[in-house]
Amino acid sequence: MIANTFGWDYIQKLRANGAKMGAGSGQVVDDTASGDFKASLAPDYIAIDKIQKGANMGIVFPKEMLVVPSPIAIFKGTPNLKAAQKFVDFLLSKEGGRSGAYRRKPTG
Repeated sequence: MIANTFGWDYIQKLRANGAKMGAGSGQVVDDTASGDFKASLAPDYIAIDKIQKGANMGIVFPKEMLVVPSPIAIFKGTPNLKAAQKFVDFLLSKEGGRSGAYRRKPTG
């Protein structure tokens, strides 16, 4: 996704500058908070939670925002199947997609 947006040359420049792939979103934020990484690309809610818990780091929302959708499922045998289907339909709609695309700021 990043290569498609910014080009492979961008990825190569990141690597030449010492960029690393982390084991996962939480680990990348932990490594940044501990000072092992100077910066990271991570989900806002994980970074904000870490900041609220006292991590000495900040968060920046770039103009070119990268949105990574999270998985969603309806459990077999759910007692509220129609409501679950409507909720998933909403999340997958244009309006639902826009509802999660806002900029949050850390509080606390």
